[in-house]
Amino acid sequence: TQAVIKNWRFEQLALVRSVSRNIQNQHDVDQLCRLITKLIQETFDIYFVAIFTKEPANHSIRFRASAGVTNADGSEIRFSVQPGEGIIGTVAQTGVEMVVSDVRLNPVYIPNEELPETQSEVALPIKLGDQILGVLDLQSNQPQLFHDYDLMILRALTDNIASAIEGVHLFEGVEKKAGQIEAVLDISHALTSILDFEHLMEEIVQSIQRHFGYPHVHIFTTHLGRRKLIYEAGSGARSDALHEQNVAFDLDDPNGIIPFVARTGQTLLANDVSLEPLYRPSILPPVNTKAELAIPLAFGGHVLGVLDLQSDQVD
Repeated sequence: TQAVIKNWRFEQLALVRSVSRNIQNQHDVDQLCRLITKLIQETFDIYFVAIFTKEPANHSIRFRASAGVTNADGSEIRFSVQPGEGIIGTVAQTGVEMVVSDVRLNPVYIPNEELPETQSEVALPIKLGDQILGVLDLQSNQPQLFHDYDLMILRALTDNIASAIEGVHLFEGVEKKAGQIEAVLDISHALTSILDFEHLMEEIVQSIQRHFGYPHVHIFTTHLGRRKLIYEAGSGARSDALHEQNVAFDLDDPNGIIPFVARTGQTLLANDVSLEPLYRPSILPPVNTKAELAIPLAFGGHVLGVLDLQSDQVD
């Protein structure tokens, strides 16, 4: 028996080394989490393992990956978690681990019909310093499965997972900045090499969408004599309809973010359009704008147009 326990402990320690070794070169959070849950599930031979991450932008908890029990078609079990609800949501909110030997006796536990055999559960915060990045959750179909040594190994794993997730975020940040710089270079090149105005406008909006990833990018030009803002170019699902309908805004319209920016020459950022009094929903589909940024295109003290960026996510 002692030999079996000894081998089991060596396997757990090997797991920590394996996770550390395999996650070093991962640059995608979902792939990283899939790899980790698979390694943990195989080593602990446990009913269910999942990783969730916190999304600071909208204060939500995002499912990333699971391993162990699957759906009838073999696909991974996925479910949503609200902050402060259930064991996972509580740990994500408080940053304090929860070890539940018998879930039936725990008032925080919320039964999951997709995991009917769960009897015990441990949820550990994935933290970097005081920052809570997510939750590592393990569920067993046996009561009182998790021992102190298991928890020590799992805590070491969450430290490694936190470092790996932060590394991916840093990589993504550098990659995003590089893409944005590339967009500036693309647009600068277009401005000096493309003489056709319509072609130039299309090249600019496509470059911005390609490098920044916003669903809708639009350029409007100001026509002071007609007191109008004329749609010139755009990218995304709404652009064709805007072209076909020759959309124009009244420059003096008291409603609307784009007319306001054109009149005042002030940039307006609405990271949640539902809270912005000037926001006016588009009459054209898709009607999914959650955030908007409008920037005046000014030269020599005159606003010549507006660059409008819209996202389907808040913040």
